[in-house]
Amino acid sequence: MAGALSGIRVVESGTGVAPAYCGRLLAGLGADVIKLETPEGDPLRREGPFPGDVPDPERSGLFLHLNTGKRSVLRTGRTELSSLLPVADVLILAHSPAEIRAAGFSLEGLRAEFPALVIVNLGWFGLTGPYADYLGSELVAYAAGGYAVLTGDPAREPIKAYGALVEYQAGAHAALGVMAALHAQRHTGEGQVVDVSTMEAATFLIGGVEQNAYFHGKAARRNGTRLLGFPPHHSYPSTIRPCKDGYVHCHSNNRYLDLLSALIPHPRLTDPEVLETMLGHADEIDAIMDAWLADKTRDHVVRLAQELRLPFTEVMEPGEVMAEAHHRERGSFVTIDHPGAGPVLQPGAPLRMGATPWVDRPAPMLGQHTAEVLAEAAFAEVKRAHPTDVRTKPLAGIRVVDFTNAVAGPIASFLLADLGAEVIKVEAPSARPLNAMGTAPLSEGAEGHGYDRIMLYNELNHGKRSRSLDAAKPEGAEIFRKLVSKSDIVVQNFSPRVMGNLGLDYEALRRAKPDIIMVSMPAFGLS
Repeated sequence: MAGALSGIRVVESGTGVAPAYCGRLLAGLGADVIKLETPEGDPLRREGPFPGDVPDPERSGLFLHLNTGKRSVLRTGRTELSSLLPVADVLILAHSPAEIRAAGFSLEGLRAEFPALVIVNLGWFGLTGPYADYLGSELVAYAAGGYAVLTGDPAREPIKAYGALVEYQAGAHAALGVMAALHAQRHTGEGQVVDVSTMEAATFLIGGVEQNAYFHGKAARRNGTRLLGFPPHHSYPSTIRPCKDGYVHCHSNNRYLDLLSALIPHPRLTDPEVLETMLGHADEIDAIMDAWLADKTRDHVVRLAQELRLPFTEVMEPGEVMAEAHHRERGSFVTIDHPGAGPVLQPGAPLRMGATPWVDRPAPMLGQHTAEVLAEAAFAEVKRAHPTDVRTKPLAGIRVVDFTNAVAGPIASFLLADLGAEVIKVEAPSARPLNAMGTAPLSEGAEGHGYDRIMLYNELNHGKRSRSLDAAKPEGAEIFRKLVSKSDIVVQNFSPRVMGNLGLDYEALRRAKPDIIMVSMPAFGLS
């Protein structure tokens, strides 16, 4: 079976983690990603890690991961780019405006010459604004985007999360932008410029912190291993605590706060005073948990907690992650035989698609495909635009049924709403608490219930419409299926058993709408 982006040709010209990850995602989805490299090769080839710590540009673990599935073309001047752009669908760049000017071209000029081309540029600060020409780095974007103030011990200076967290996020933003632009291109015939700022990708990661700053002037600070920015009466725990053989992430069941006492029999955990202000009693709860965890292993604790529907998980080291039985069964890591590095174990598909599978091929050797790619380009059809007068958002006309809760699911669906889709959020009649924590102030002269002013909820669900519906009842499930019959996409993030129990699993929804796309995103996957 062909990949979802089969037939799409991408030219990747930028260097760094963000553009490489963008290209990696597009290649995994089936696009033909052509990586332009100078004779010295992509700088990522020299970053490692290397087998045996022996530097080798063909054996860098980082390069092999970020460039799986691509083809490499040696770039010795402008000839290669000039040959490829007329037959390309997408161009990936990573420049500041000053660098673009210094190179002697302009994005406007490229758009005029290749009107069907989608151009994505990943800059540290984007193409506009007072910082646009500033020099940047992963650490700079992490700090300037606001994320650094949230990570680390509250009694110490900020500490940065490992690796290129923000650059990976920017690469994912860019890939989403490319796919939206390609979807628009199919309808309008025109390409466009997708402008990605790594600093903004960092800001996107900080979640609801900015809502408290905006409405209440409160700046969230580092809180160690605890949940950030919530008042004393919020549920608890959400923290990392030591046990006999390592650490466990401990989280409450937000609907049933007394379940912690079923796991850890202690009178204070059923005391109304504690249950009413759990986060306000965090130190006391931590002490109770620490005493109970001290002689227990991670596996034992997590098994007991999960049986009670408490979302506890082990804190694993990288080697343990790669050996984890769940990952082995799902094929989360794949072995790819590379001509220079040999068999390499590396991350596989970040998602599973039923009809258009993820594509994994070895990363390229430097310049490996130069001759074949340029020969193909000489005979390929030139991409031509057929402009129309249609000026709409990329996903205009798409209807999405949003059956999600918590954070990750609502983010996925609000991104679709931002891109122009009609997103209908299906909510149980009692889904929102009547007296919610973290509410925005009521506008002067306005009327509004607290459950309509939940700051984090409103951030995660902006741009959507709401339908109150009890899908657990037969008549509610029937209305849900009728709604699906008039929609294009369903997004849900319940645990695997839920949709089947409701009679709303993929097969049932396909009977209502044969071409429905269903996105399922439970915490650990469907298998």
